Amino acid sequence: MEKGSGSGQSSGSRSFTKDPSSRDLLLCLQKIEGRLDKIDQKLETLDELKAKLNTFEKDLKRLWTIVEDRSTLTDERLKSVEEMVDSFEFSQDKMYDKVSSLEADKKSFKYEVVYLQSQSMRSNLVFANIEESAT
Repeated sequence: MEKGSGSGQSSGSRSFTKDPSSRDLLLCLQKIEGRLDKIDQKLETLDELKAKLNTFEKDLKRLWTIVEDRSTLTDERLKSVEEMVDSFEFSQDKMYDKVSSLEADKKSFKYEVVYLQSQSMRSNLVFANIEESAT
């Protein structure tokens, strides 16, 4: 029975389909096998990438830990240096006050020494040709 022969189209489904031959089945299975091989290769590539990504994550975590440790150490050292600077600034201000006080004392002592020298010189004056009275 042929396709499209008038009213006899429903005479059987066998006329529309053809049973595949063994060769056709073998070719189809080979195509499927080829596709599965490609899928396996891609899956292997994905597994390799996953392993590399895991290694990368481990390295990144290790490096992050090192960075955090160094950051903590640097923060501690910076805090220590800041405290030392504050201490030095306080000491510097204190020393400046002491130096200012010592300079003021020096100036005062200089005036006193000049005054005492003038008093000593006045007491040691020798007058000539003046007769002393016997009083």
